Amino acid sequence: MKFKLSGQDLGKLKELIETNSINQSISSMLLDAYVYFRPKHISGLDEYIDKLKSFFEIEELEDIKLFNHFIGENIRLEDSNCLINNEYYKNIRPATVKSGKYQIVYDSYKPFELFSSDDFEINQKYEEMNKLRFFDKETKFLTITEDNETWMSITPNEIHTMDKAVKEAHGKVLALGLGLGYFPYMVSNKVEVESVTVIELNREIIDLFNKSIKPMINNKVKIINDDGYKHLKEYQNKYDYIFVDTYHNPVDGLQDYKRFLDCNVKKEHFIWLENSIIQYARRILISLMEESLNQVDEKIYLNPRTDEDRLYTALYNLTKEKVFTSYSEINNFISKENIVSLLKENRS
Repeated sequence: MKFKLSGQDLGKLKELIETNSINQSISSMLLDAYVYFRPKHISGLDEYIDKLKSFFEIEELEDIKLFNHFIGENIRLEDSNCLINNEYYKNIRPATVKSGKYQIVYDSYKPFELFSSDDFEINQKYEEMNKLRFFDKETKFLTITEDNETWMSITPNEIHTMDKAVKEAHGKVLALGLGLGYFPYMVSNKVEVESVTVIELNREIIDLFNKSIKPMINNKVKIINDDGYKHLKEYQNKYDYIFVDTYHNPVDGLQDYKRFLDCNVKKEHFIWLENSIIQYARRILISLMEESLNQVDEKIYLNPRTDEDRLYTALYNLTKEKVFTSYSEINNFISKENIVSLLKENRS
């Protein structure tokens, strides 16, 4: 990439790069907190925030401002009734069962354990604003484990990030990905939904579901063992609404997102965590801008070893001749619409 910017626009670009760096730092900090922050007793929200600040060892005034803006102001106490009174949890009570290396078990949030309750929001400055929550008592949730490690769960984050799709679904619904069946269960109970066809590639997950949860779900739901994207490409016109959830997080979701784009879906649809997937790609584009400004040797993009390396290399090759003459062009370049176009171009 090359930049022919005014001093003012160059300043805006540097602010964007700084925001990108802060977003990644905050994400890393929160990942540590999700795993290790376990206060024993909290008398209120202010004390919780203070203890979290101490956990991060934040003392400098500028760091305190960033902590308050990105973390402190976004923390709330979550009501455990969001799980207890959820329709799925009131009616789906599977026994602990196993299929191959997968098992359905109950896990729990410990009192005051920090978690993200929804997909983050991106403001006009491209700051990632997380919705951070904690329970004040132990709260159980359903999990599938793979070789005793968490594979997926029905948590507040899973529920809230599917709310929009559950409300929108109608007619003949196609769902890519089964998991614990939260989405098919919720939409199958809607009068507006005629049928729910679930495509799941993993036979063991289907067996696990059939043993434990399928008997509790109405007969609108049909499960097919197949590659979801192949099915989507061939049969999408049979459906009125399409829901996609075949991955665990935005990083591994990006490859599946590109497969979805290749299907050229015209029907109404919902991509789970799409906002986060787009932001993940945006982070990479902004990092490439930073490296271009710093005149990093292009040899670093050769011989990629990981999926992330390959994406960096592919986006570098697609954009290395791009010339920006204004910040407005940069803003358009990192828009969702342009990122989707770039991902469609990237076939690697």
